[in-house]
Amino acid sequence: VLATSTSTPGYVTNIKFQVTNASQTGDAVNLPTSGLNAAIVTYIDTNQTSNTLTWTPTWLTGSSSLVNPGETVEINVVVSTLTTPLATNTRFTIQVKPTVGASLLVSRTTPAELKAVMDLQ
Repeated sequence: VLATSTSTPGYVTNIKFQVTNASQTGDAVNLPTSGLNAAIVTYIDTNQTSNTLTWTPTWLTGSSSLVNPGETVEINVVVSTLTTPLATNTRFTIQVKPTVGASLLVSRTTPAELKAVMDLQ
């Protein structure tokens, strides 16, 4: 999980992480960004919850809105538009909820000092 930050005033602007389809049975996971079957990306921290953040998938292997077995997708969530900016020492969770299939939870804490690019292990 990578985070990017601005140098001033020092808030996280984007969270990026990779997802893959763990299914060995050939079932694809649908990750469209718009429409009736759009996946929902939810951001949660102690100050707020948002289902309206902009997010974009980038296929590192494969293509289309379906994540087939063996494919990898990088999800970029734009958090710079949060009501309360994502700052230092903040625990947050991002949920990716496809219309069919299991949700993915990514929970991390921002470090005490923000840098341009951070690996949130």
